[in-house]
Amino acid sequence: MQKFIVTQPLTNTKLVKERTLYGLLKVGRVLDLKITKFAQDPL
Repeated sequence: MQKFIVTQPLTNTKLVKERTLYGLLKVGRVLDLKITKFAQDPL
């Protein structure tokens, strides 16, 4: 992940960080949905 940021031009660092944050938020949302679904309907 650090390698990816290093390969980007410095001007794009902010964009990469925002994109990474957005990606993490999306992943977190998916995990939250899976957790709530599991809590409502355990295996």
